[in-house]
Amino acid sequence: MESFEALSDYDFERLVADLLSAHWRVNVATFPRGRDGGVDLSVLGPTDGPINLLSGEELVVQCKHYPLAGMAELRTKLKAEAKKPIVDQVQRYIIATSARLTRHNKEEIVALFGNRVSRNDIFAKNDLTDLLRRHPDVEKANLKLWLSSSAALQSMLHQVEHLRSSSLAEDLLRLRYRFVETPALRLAHNKLDQYGICVLAGPPGTGKTTTAHLMLLQKMSEGWQPITALSHVGELEKQIIPGKPQVLFYDDFLGQNSLDAKLHKGEDSELIQLMKRIEKDQSKAFVLTTRDYVLRQAKLFYEKLSDGIFDVTKVAVNISLLSHSLREHILYNQLYFSPIRELAASVEDASTRYSSVARHKNYNPRVTAVALENLARDLGVRPRGAEKASIPTKEVKRLDIPQYLIDALDNPETVWQHIIRRQLTSVQRYLLLARSSFGSELVYLDDLYAATITLTRTKGTVPTLFELDTALSVLDGDLLHIEVGESRATTVVEKLSPGLADAVVAFLSMYPDSLENLVVRAEYWMQVGWLNALLEVLPALDGAKRFWALLTRTAERVLLNPESYPVPGTLFAIRQSSKILDLEQRITLLAGLYRKSGQLCDPETTAALFGHLRVHIRSMTPDEIKALLAAFRGEIPVSWRASRTEVEFIGLKQLDQPQDLTSWKILRDVLDIVPTVVEYQRDMRSLFDEFVQSELDNLRQEFIDDYWEGGERHLIEQLEYQASRWGLAVDMDDVRNKFKSGESEISIFDVGDEVVVKYAEIHQRSKMDRRKEEGCSIFDYL
Repeated sequence: MESFEALSDYDFERLVADLLSAHWRVNVATFPRGRDGGVDLSVLGPTDGPINLLSGEELVVQCKHYPLAGMAELRTKLKAEAKKPIVDQVQRYIIATSARLTRHNKEEIVALFGNRVSRNDIFAKNDLTDLLRRHPDVEKANLKLWLSSSAALQSMLHQVEHLRSSSLAEDLLRLRYRFVETPALRLAHNKLDQYGICVLAGPPGTGKTTTAHLMLLQKMSEGWQPITALSHVGELEKQIIPGKPQVLFYDDFLGQNSLDAKLHKGEDSELIQLMKRIEKDQSKAFVLTTRDYVLRQAKLFYEKLSDGIFDVTKVAVNISLLSHSLREHILYNQLYFSPIRELAASVEDASTRYSSVARHKNYNPRVTAVALENLARDLGVRPRGAEKASIPTKEVKRLDIPQYLIDALDNPETVWQHIIRRQLTSVQRYLLLARSSFGSELVYLDDLYAATITLTRTKGTVPTLFELDTALSVLDGDLLHIEVGESRATTVVEKLSPGLADAVVAFLSMYPDSLENLVVRAEYWMQVGWLNALLEVLPALDGAKRFWALLTRTAERVLLNPESYPVPGTLFAIRQSSKILDLEQRITLLAGLYRKSGQLCDPETTAALFGHLRVHIRSMTPDEIKALLAAFRGEIPVSWRASRTEVEFIGLKQLDQPQDLTSWKILRDVLDIVPTVVEYQRDMRSLFDEFVQSELDNLRQEFIDDYWEGGERHLIEQLEYQASRWGLAVDMDDVRNKFKSGESEISIFDVGDEVVVKYAEIHQRSKMDRRKEEGCSIFDYL
């Protein structure tokens, strides 16, 4: 331990109490914050052990937390303490300070107190550090101290390089100053120890993300590598290294609110599979956060999310679980490490009034934190870590911070609205509104600028590139977070913070003209999806039918616009070539807009859509074709049905020559939703029967040649299952019996369908290698 700077003075008192309790083997009592008359900590006799107090005798400890102070500053503080009566009233008076003291300094303090204290009863920074070495359990138990220790900090800094979000790295390291350990954190650690997974769920602003960040920090301090998902669970899968201690983190995995359709197609299954995998892997841990009501809502739409793993790994994070003393401690640390700390401390009757803030019925740590940042911004001070700021004297008399915080808790929405309406220029506001319209997806800076410029055209003036860059530089770090690339085309803007995202929604519902501007001028399909969800949650919106009609026309206009989707890499998002990746989702959404708005389908849109499909369906993957054909079997406009038949015919032609089990499975899935003639079904069934028999012959031959390499059990089960879907009764008893007879010598792993594909590839390679050994040309295999 090299510094106590990350501790507030209250944190420091609690640490000293824990250290002296361990050192003296007694209970050192702490007291609530307030005027202490010279008593921060106390021990009442009788006691055994090193201090040997008799009945009625008292030992008190006065703590002075000045980690960067010199003797001159400390001398001034201790002179005031030396005059207090308590020094003469107790059996023993102890001084503990985070300042560094020499032997000579201690002797000066003894003289300052008129020899009423002993030099051995003065614990300075080096003495406390020595006690920490003797009692390492105290450091481990004090998470804040542990995360600030030299070894843990070095380990964290080493692991930070693995984080793909610089804003997350900054948040994590800055968090060491302000956080307070809560019961939710202890419960979360228990879940992580028991299951390797913890799902933190609760209302907005109650500390879910803070708790998750603390868990991430602790794992990083122990040498675990952090891997994070920004927009899709698949990002985690790509970063997993078998056997390496890794902690996975997915914040707001279901989106920040009901506007975000966060889970992509099939992602619920991917998430459950990953959680089950992590549960069995001692080298992995998984921390997720979500709003509780969003999770409940998602379970209605995603059947897989009803899995019991969410129930056993969930930890509720709720303000009602915080004691009043913990609320005070959280608020105290927010004030202590605020750049307006001196202003906050100057409030008359501060202890009572801040205590009333912590008792407020609407108390919410995020609201108080944002309110303090808001106030600092009004004063021209941007909060950064634990630094102090010089506030003009006149401001001390003018501002009433406790009342300011109470007003914020009475009307929390006004805190954010003040920022959006009063603290931003029009260009900054347009940037913020444009970013919000992309939802929780990552967005490239040049795309964000393009969307912003389109919005500003209502004013008749278009901001220059310089004005946009200037506006972004003001928002960056406070309201927006960017990952700087080599150019604007590769620089990524992350999602808004949850509170700010909610505030933008409130702003748009309050100012329908701004909402209409977004609806009419959206240029990207991601914006259409977000606006569709926004209109769903604003049922009382005046003129809702008109907004649906406007959004329908916008959707028609941008339906076939290609978009660049950032693919997160190790440090920065990789720019993916512009193309339409989610056409089936676009079709479903547009069909839904026609129903909601009552608008007739535009003939030009229909012609463009099906003209695009006739050209591009041949280059789609089988999975994309399946999703597309499924979308057309939903509720679609009547005018689409004739062209749908043509698209289905082309799609089936692409799928009806399957070469492996996965391809046959996709074809069967499609035939379950797309009606075809009996003859076609019969022909496909006959071809599948031939495929199954060929696969069984290969398995029999490979068993004879001793080429079974694992995965055969799953392949046999899948062949049998798919045969039943085609209405075939296939005799597999001889293969199954052969398999059982050699089972002890075969590596078996029970895995999902994706491994069947991997097995098929291994299977094909092994046959080719065997033919090479037999003197065959590779072309003979054709």
